[in-house]
Amino acid sequence: MRIEVTVFSEEVIGRGGDAADAADAADAVHLSRLIGLLPEGSHWSHWQDTNLKDQTPGEETEQKQVAIVTDPMLFQQVRRMKPDHIIAMLSPCPSGVQQEEWSLMRQLLCAYADMVCSASERIYLEECFRRDGVFYLHRSTMMSYGMGKDMNGEVIYLRDDELIWKQAVELMLDGGEYMPLMAQQWQCRQAWYEAMQRKSSPHELIHFMQASYAYLLHEDDAAKAWIQKACDVAGIRTATEQISPYYHFLAAIAARRGHVAEALHYYEAMAHLPQERGHYEQLAAFYAQGEMTLLRAQVLRLNEDHKYVTDLIRGSR
Repeated sequence: MRIEVTVFSEEVIGRGGDAADAADAADAVHLSRLIGLLPEGSHWSHWQDTNLKDQTPGEETEQKQVAIVTDPMLFQQVRRMKPDHIIAMLSPCPSGVQQEEWSLMRQLLCAYADMVCSASERIYLEECFRRDGVFYLHRSTMMSYGMGKDMNGEVIYLRDDELIWKQAVELMLDGGEYMPLMAQQWQCRQAWYEAMQRKSSPHELIHFMQASYAYLLHEDDAAKAWIQKACDVAGIRTATEQISPYYHFLAAIAARRGHVAEALHYYEAMAHLPQERGHYEQLAAFYAQGEMTLLRAQVLRLNEDHKYVTDLIRGSR
């Protein structure tokens, strides 16, 4: 099968090797390595060098069009190309770009993408709570995971995230299931934070991240224990309104288990705060009306677990 890859980015990589500044150059080198790890025989070009006339996917049965998109603002050009597959590679909104417009285009891109990747753990986790096919492209260990070549044919030693990328692309092209590979990466991130925790004193952020990955892995008892530890550390020095996200997390764990009374209890504990009072009254009304699915869905939505909400409303949970 012939794979034609079009890269939608602001910078044109591969022309003299460097981008405009050090940060862009580092991104270009990373992208160069990833492109080189695409299946053997893949051909790539930058969108500025490609004739983006309207195309019909699958015009050639032995050819697949893949778009790698690093700039959400180019989404309209991507849609015009009508590729067989879209890979979104997300970074934080750059300075000088309107945040609201950038966020909207990013959401549209992710809605159409077959696969979403990011070197930002914050963005990565946000998308993990929204959909499948999300991968973290940031090195977690100094170990080598085999050998490969970048797009210039130079031999490279694979990083852990590059191996994940290679496997994820193969799953996308073959129509495989992403979840086992996603769970594998969650376990790796969980182990990374556990190792960090052993080397430090109790730390709010570390505990929160441990709780997040345990939650994604459906290890609810562990997630609850870690979030309670994070809440305890935060409570030593933090005002009540600033630890409400921890109560949201605990409520979501309870709601996912179907323990609606426990979930409601966490919101009742925060009801002296104006916004939380409104949340509690809405949830209490659902409880009184026997609308337990709506109550669970709202608690999960408030914790930004949009993926589970979708599954719950569809009846698959």
